Parts: sequence; C-alpha cells; structure tokens
Amino acid sequence: AFYDTLSGLLFAQWRARQREGRALDVAAVLREGMGALGLALTPDELAECLRRHFRSSDESAMLHPDALPTLCELRAAGWTLGLISNSIWPATCHDATLARLGIRDLFAVRLYSADAGYQKPHPAIFQQALAALRLTPAEAVYVGDRLDADIAGAHAVGMRGILRVVPYRVEASAEIIPDARIETLAELPALLARWSAAEGGTP
Repeated sequence: AFYDTLSGLLFAQWRARQREGRALDVAAVLREGMGALGLALTPDELAECLRRHFRSSDESAMLHPDALPTLCELRAAGWTLGLISNSIWPATCHDATLARLGIRDLFAVRLYSADAGYQKPHPAIFQQALAALRLTPAEAVYVGDRLDADIAGAHAVGMRGILRVVPYRVEASAEIIPDARIETLAELPALLARWSAAEGGTP
C-alpha cells in the first residue's frame, strides 16, 4: 500500500509539474501519501522519513577527484560560488551530504529545485540564485553538464554557460551553443581567469 500510494503520487505530480517547469518536492509527496494512508506525520517524523529515504543517495555520493581542489582554487582566486541543482530532495538532505564531502561551506548559496519551486531550465531558479548572490546575470557564469537544463537555462536569463562534457552522454542541439566546453573541472579556473583578464576585470 505504501509503495503503490507513494509511487502513484510521485509519478502524477512529476508529470503535472514537468509541463510548467515546476519542481517536485518529495517531502510534500511523503506528507500527502502518508496522510492518504491514515498516518499524519509530525514535522519531526517527516524529517526522519526524509533522512531514511535519502540514506542510500547520501551513502553513494562521492566527489570527482578534481572537484574539491577546483572549488578551493576558485575561492582563493576571489570567485563567489553558488550551486543550483534539480532534485526532489530538500536542502536539509543535500547539505548534510555536501558537509560530509567537505564542500558545503565553499558555496555561498545552495539552491535545490525542491525548495525553489522551479527546476532548471526555468528562469525562476536561476533568478533566485542570482538574487541570493546579489549578482547580475552578466556578472555570473553557470557550469553544468546538460545543454537543455543548464546551458539553455543560463542563457535564458543572460548568464554565460560552460558545458562540462560527459563522455557517455550525447548532447545534440544546433540551437544550444555553450560559451565554452570543458572536459574536467580542473580546466575551469584557467578558463575563467582568461575571460576575466580579457574583460579587464576581477572575479
């Protein structure tokens, strides 16, 4: 009964939200699904449900070898870092994982679609991140590994977009052209330094 109810709600809400670029929040699905089963959850019980459901994702999460050195190098160079992620899980789940991996506090802003209400490429989630960082689109660069969600979304609000190429993913779109492509995160600091120098500015 639990599986049928929750999986049915997840699919129905995902399908409805996809049409509008709205985000799915698994916490809301859990609350509604448990209510339909006659189990009203207190806030603490809901938080515990989230932790238990997210546990396998947390335990399997790992960093690319160049992630931490690159983020530290960018911070040292004066760049302000933010994170936007499409996820059905809220910040309380993901932030704990990022803390375990040692990178949470490197990001001044961490925005997940479950909390933002919209998912990439919807402009709203990018605009929320820019507002939180107090940056204009021209002052920001977005790095992502999908043309449709990341690069198109960044371009729609006036940000530049850098595509990190994923070898096993075929990204074919004549309309979506990233401002640059990288194969590893380690390439990012030098690329941004060249852009900054060419524009006569600082991060």
